[in-house]
Amino acid sequence: MLDDLKFNPESHHADRCGRDRQRDNDRRLNSAQLAFHVVRQETESWMLDGVMLLWFLLTAAALLFVAIDIRSTPESPVLKWGFVLLTAYTGVFGAFFYVLGCREPLPGLHERYVAARWRQTLGSTMHCVAGDGVGILAGAVISSVLGLTGSAEVTLEYVLGSAFGWTVFQALFMRDMVGGSYPLALSSTRWQHRRGCPGGRCRRRWSRCE
Repeated sequence: MLDDLKFNPESHHADRCGRDRQRDNDRRLNSAQLAFHVVRQETESWMLDGVMLLWFLLTAAALLFVAIDIRSTPESPVLKWGFVLLTAYTGVFGAFFYVLGCREPLPGLHERYVAARWRQTLGSTMHCVAGDGVGILAGAVISSVLGLTGSAEVTLEYVLGSAFGWTVFQALFMRDMVGGSYPLALSSTRWQHRRGCPGGRCRRRWSRCE
């Protein structure tokens, strides 16, 4: 038994070498895992950058198409601006809604094309989204500058969105329907709905967007 308790240099050296090899293996494994994690992060970042670049390119192409094509569409200026802004917000989806609900399929068929109730509803909705969206985006920028968060940010965006949609996209662009009077347009678009649009080229039902 005493012989077993004696110090064995060869056994001690073997144990120490084994521990060193294990530490080396652990370090190599950790380095490999770290390298794999870094490569995966970089790959995901490149993929995300590629997707964002593709989206911006498609949005630019869709916006260019709508901005040029809608000039020949016999529609009211407010709706033309509405679809252009909507395409700037939503990219190819806005262009799809423009073709689906407003673009004249053949010369002289615009009145009949937009006579469908669902197309009138789509046009009114796009009009509201475009107008209120400008105010909401302005509210988001102001909130970021002022450091507003939570309910204060939501309240500011709602107030600016409603105010811009009503005072600009409703009253300002549609004042010709009430004889060119902006105050009268404010009061009439706040509570009433009207048929028609500037130039008499379309017939829609308008109301204040909220």
